[in-house]
Amino acid sequence: MDDMFGMLLYEKMSIERKMVAAITNGMSDSVNTLIETGGEALMNAVLQTQNGRRALHIACLVGRHEYIAWFVAAGADPGIVDFFGKTPLDLALLSGHEICVREMLSLSRSADPLMLWIAQTRAGINAWRSFSQEVICILLIATPNFSLCTQAVNVMRSEHFRQPGKYEQLIKMFLLTGNKFTAPQAAEVRGV
Repeated sequence: MDDMFGMLLYEKMSIERKMVAAITNGMSDSVNTLIETGGEALMNAVLQTQNGRRALHIACLVGRHEYIAWFVAAGADPGIVDFFGKTPLDLALLSGHEICVREMLSLSRSADPLMLWIAQTRAGINAWRSFSQEVICILLIATPNFSLCTQAVNVMRSEHFRQPGKYEQLIKMFLLTGNKFTAPQAAEVRGV
């Protein structure tokens, strides 16, 4: 049940502002009611006029992964961009919300895998470095030319591949997806 005091203040807002408030405050009942009221038009409406973000953008930015499936089922477009050219997936990556990233990867047919490897958090760290091995393996599978991501390959080689016991699944996926070690890289990983 949503906060009743918040709902009293919330009464005089436009439907767009209500949706933003409900998403950011995790008011699931209100989000559900607003989806039923506004439907697809609300899902694709610009809710934040200063940056052109829609409901899916906001949910991914604040880490409300539980709303992603609801929004898409109600007609939200997972590939839509805000005024800065950012998709909801981009915002989930930048914010470091792994579950949102996983949800958006399963929905987005237009995600550029190379972009996923170079996306950085606000702190300037590659976003993929904070993800679990499972998500990194999914990214490896989704990236046909992973060798083009030289920075990611170098980080993996210097950090992940030096600990084969800990990162066995990741190393196997790297090799199974057709990525190869050069002879010097293999010797370096083995510690020779």
